Parts: sequence; C-alpha cells; structure tokens
Amino acid sequence: MKAEWARRLRAQPPSSALAHPEILVHLMDETLDQLGTLLSSKSRRGWIARHPLRAGQFHAECPCGMNPLLAYFSTGSLALHDALAGPARLNHDEQETIRQAWQTLAQREIEPLCSSCQRVSAMEFVPLLLSSGPCMQALAPD
Repeated sequence: MKAEWARRLRAQPPSSALAHPEILVHLMDETLDQLGTLLSSKSRRGWIARHPLRAGQFHAECPCGMNPLLAYFSTGSLALHDALAGPARLNHDEQETIRQAWQTLAQREIEPLCSSCQRVSAMEFVPLLLSSGPCMQALAPD
C-alpha cells in the first residue's frame, strides 16, 4: 500500500511548499502506525461520537485548498481502497472499519490545520475590499 500511496502522491501537483510529495512521504510510516493503533483502540468510537465523520472528499472541508494533508490523505485513501480490494479478502465489515478509521485519522489531522488557516481569515475580507460600502468609501481619496 505504501508504494502505491507514494506513487499516487508524487503524481499530484503540490498545492503549497509543505505539500511537496518528497516531504509528505516521510510521514507515511507514522500515519500507518497511527492507523494500526486507531484500529486496535476503543478511542475511535469515542472520537466519532464527539466528531461525526463527514462523508465525501477531504477537499470539501478546506475552503482555501492549500492544506498539505488534502492530497496526502486523498491519495492514501485511494491506495487503501486498492489494498482492500486485493487478495487479502477482508469481509465487508472489516473493510468498512478500516475505511472509517482512515477517515477518522484524516479528519483528525486535516481539521486542526484548516482551523488555523490564515488564508481563510484573509479571504473573508475580500468581499469588503471589493465592495463600495462604507469601508471603501472611507478609504477613497477625496
């Protein structure tokens, strides 16, 4: 899975300097270890109870699209899907548990980075700067 994940990640154009594949591939062993720990832990259910998993693409949760973990976890998800479809032949419930743990791990890593994003804060002011409201009128030369 790791080799396929790295191949897919390297095929993606980086969204920022931190999203460069040669940087992110060094996180894979740790991420796979965390996945194993999460699968053997009861904390996953508690975390899901407090933070419902969002279905869909990871990119939908990132307004600016610059989070370096978006491509990392998206390509990892595709590699995981391929691995689960391979010869190991886990039953549907086992596969779903692994996918849910992956989604949990991704969401746990992506959300904090997005919540501290400075781009989103700056993007909120763009409509004010483009408007002809009182803010812009106050800045206009006489």
